[in-house]
Parts: sequence; C-alpha cells; structure tokens
Amino acid sequence: MILLTSTDNSPSEVARADGKISFSSFNITNRKQPVLLDSFSLLAGLRNLSYEFFSIQKSQYVSFDLEDKVLDNSLEGEKLFSGFVQGTYSRNFANKTRLKLIGNQLNYAEVKAPEPSGTLALSCVGLLSMMGIRLKRRKQVSERDALRSQAN
Repeated sequence: MILLTSTDNSPSEVARADGKISFSSFNITNRKQPVLLDSFSLLAGLRNLSYEFFSIQKSQYVSFDLEDKVLDNSLEGEKLFSGFVQGTYSRNFANKTRLKLIGNQLNYAEVKAPEPSGTLALSCVGLLSMMGIRLKRRKQVSERDALRSQAN
C-alpha cells in the first residue's frame, strides 16, 4: 500500500489520503447462505498536518508479517506512507467445503484549499460603479451649464 499527500501551502491547505486492503474467505457450500470464515484488513491514513494511522486486523487462521513500513515527511508539504505485507492463510475443514475469496481495495483522497475572497473583487466593482455614476452626473451638470450659458 502506498499513500501520498502533497500541498503547496501547508498551513492553509489540508490533504488527506486513506487506504484499505481487505480479503475475506467464505464457505459457499450452501450458495444461498454463504458463511464468513476468515478475513484480514490493512488500513492506513495520512494527513499533511501530522496525523497518521496504520492498523492491521485479522482472524485466527491468517498470519502475516509487516515486511516494510515507511513514513517519510522529509519534503515540506509532502508525506509518503508505504507498507508491504506478506503472509499465509491456512485452515483445515472436516467436511467438503467450497471456498470463495473476495478481495477489496478502497482508496480515498481529499484536499481542502482556501478559496480567494470575493470581498476585494466586490469592493472594486462597487468603487468603479460609484466612479462611473459620479462621472455621469458631472457630465450631465456640465452639459446643463453649457446649455444655460448658450441660452443667456
């Protein structure tokens, strides 16, 4: 499993990456009522603001070793997690059994970045509108004064 978060402006941006890898074995001798026998899951999560988690969940017939787990935050604004797991699944059955193994992988990534404020843009539009209205009034007053002086 490999997870990576990266941000340009760490204090104001939040990056999140989560991952889950799981396997489940089912007895499907009776296809209408499958029975969960065993499972294992590897879960990991990263946040760019110093939060990490790593979890392994397994049933009794599953054995594995975490061969390699690395968390690297040496680069500013980036975090990298990598994990490698190796193991076995071993179980004996007294009766004839049909097995089904289902693997599932789920990844989730999210980045939150502040949006530029619209206040400055709105203020500029308002200021330009006021200047336009003022210029229009001055022009009207000038034209009116010009008409009066021509009439006299």
